[in-house]
This record gives sequence, C-alpha cells and structure tokens, in this order.
Amino acid sequence: MPKIQLNLSEREDMVVGVYKVAKKLPTKEAAIKNMIEYFEISIKPKNRVIEWLKSDYSSGRNKNEG
Repeated sequence: MPKIQLNLSEREDMVVGVYKVAKKLPTKEAAIKNMIEYFEISIKPKNRVIEWLKSDYSSGRNKNEG
C-alpha cells in the first residue's frame, strides 16, 4: 500500500479534525481516506507527444513497425 505524506495548513488540519469527530472515525488518516472517496479523478498527460503516442497505439499503428 503506498503511503502519502500531506502537509496540511492549520485550517485544513482543523477541517479534517472536525470531519473525523463528526463521522466518529478513529484517526485523521481514516477521515482523509473517507473524504477522498467523494471525488472522481482522471489522469491526463500534459505532453502532446504522449497524447500523440497514446492515440497512435490505441489505433493499432506503431511507428516502429514500418
């Protein structure tokens, strides 16, 4: 399981603490895990070359094949 270290501001730490108490969770770690479940994410490449390669391979073409 990957570990992530978060540097929370005082306000963010307080929000997590309040959420922990409100949901009757044992730790702030559990509170953060619970909070994360409310979000949906998608990861997209920033680099246009990666997008080009992705579209090239998804279409079945490979530049190295000739």
